[in-house]
Amino acid sequence: MELARAEALRGDLIAAENHLQHAEHYLRSMRDEAQGGRLSPQPAISPKQRL
Repeated sequence: MELARAEALRGDLIAAENHLQHAEHYLRSMRDEAQGGRLSPQPAISPKQRL
């Protein structure tokens, strides 16, 4: 979050957004792990569905 703030103050809004997205992902991962599980399970996709 601090890196995003620093980039925004420098005027680099793209880098600031990048840092914010990484922070959001990290915080979400930490919350999920603290609740006793890993990230939400992904649905299984059969090979036919990938086409």
